Amino acid sequence: MTRFAAEREFLCPVCGSPLIQVTPHSRGPLYRLLRLVMALVVVMLIVAAVRWLVHAWWPAPAPPPPPHVVVRLEGSRNLGESLTPQLVQAFLESRKATGIATRERVGQPKVISGWLPSERVWLDFRIQSGESDSAFDALTRHSAEIGMSSRASGPADAPKLNALGCANLRDCEHVVALDGIAVIVNTANRPVKSYPLSELKDIFSGQIRDWRAAGGGPGKINIYCHAPGSGTTETFSQLVLDGAPVGPCFQTLPGSAAVREAVRGDPNGIGLVAIPYLAGVKELAVGDTGASLLRPTPFTVSTEDYALTRRLYFYTAAKKSRWTQAFLDFVVSDQGQETVEKKSDFVSLRIHDAAPQPEYRTPDYIRTTKGARRLNTTFHFRSADDVLDTRAWDDVERVSYFLKSQGYEGKNILLLGFTDSDGGDTRAGKERNLTFSFRRAQSVSLALEQIKMAGATLKGFGQDMPVSANSTAIGKARNRRVEIWIQ
Repeated sequence: MTRFAAEREFLCPVCGSPLIQVTPHSRGPLYRLLRLVMALVVVMLIVAAVRWLVHAWWPAPAPPPPPHVVVRLEGSRNLGESLTPQLVQAFLESRKATGIATRERVGQPKVISGWLPSERVWLDFRIQSGESDSAFDALTRHSAEIGMSSRASGPADAPKLNALGCANLRDCEHVVALDGIAVIVNTANRPVKSYPLSELKDIFSGQIRDWRAAGGGPGKINIYCHAPGSGTTETFSQLVLDGAPVGPCFQTLPGSAAVREAVRGDPNGIGLVAIPYLAGVKELAVGDTGASLLRPTPFTVSTEDYALTRRLYFYTAAKKSRWTQAFLDFVVSDQGQETVEKKSDFVSLRIHDAAPQPEYRTPDYIRTTKGARRLNTTFHFRSADDVLDTRAWDDVERVSYFLKSQGYEGKNILLLGFTDSDGGDTRAGKERNLTFSFRRAQSVSLALEQIKMAGATLKGFGQDMPVSANSTAIGKARNRRVEIWIQ
């Protein structure tokens, strides 16, 4: 045992010898660091325990749901029931969307949704199918960003579009595909194969009411009509009936699918349907008097030579949301038009070439196009002038892409212009139309040059070879055209 005595030496209790005083060894920095670490660990354990107790009694609120962006489409049943859903599906896939799903309830819009990982957003497309008239009403009341229409806007729609900033239609009118209004009869009606538009007018206006008077067997003609506001009926009325209504109707039905089924079950039936609805019925060849009678095929529809060709439209306000614009850009792109071509029975706007079709042609036209192949697009104009319409501007880009991708850049491009017959009753009038048709070919050539396409050979044919009757405004518009050939 060590004894401590103040102010004297320390002695060994056994032998009595003095002891050397030793001071306690001082604790170094490593010891102090270890104590600090242990203190921090204790504090962290205490904090973790407190947080656990807090969350156990007061759970954290759920995280907010991921944002949804909605694009609403309303209008034509022909578009809304078939083509538009296919385009939406393809657009979402092009954006690498996951979880793509379709929800549909009776009386409610069809909803197609997808999660965009790169944007961290749900994108919903809500498609309300009805009649083409509703497209413009929906845009006006702001219940849709895109109006689907199977007819072009008319004078009655102009105030609605102007209110949306659409004084320049190029900002608001988007041609998305082509369709041919097919005139269909029952397959048992074998004698009936074709009609000029003049005879179709007599049938669908009720002037001819028995099949025997229309080249068929005996029996009353039963006309199956579309519901009021149908773009199919309105376009046919303008093209064939001078704006008069179709009728008398044997039965009024909602859309092409219902009309097709009614005609398929009635040997005396006749009706109008879009191209995707031809299964199980017989479509007739039609055309103007003096012109070839053609059936609706992808080529005759894409060139708009088929007399009952129509364009299918998306209409928008001039100012568009980011996703509305992105969707429109996709639809008119080559990828979007490939979807039209492969996923629907409508006719796409993609460019192809083909040998000349067996149609009425003048000797001068035959000489000019000898050895050439015609592209399946025709440039049209906004009115009786040389300003390209909305489809034509997009087709300029498509033609450029096609010629470059097919190695046709070194080939000779033929641009052949035509007019309607207005003012062409005299020799001087015909000369003016000839000059005007050449100016139209020049307009297309200038548009091609703007995208650095080589020059073309231009020729005007005036009012020769109309593809439609010059007795209607729509017929005249179809005759004001420029064809493009590769030689």
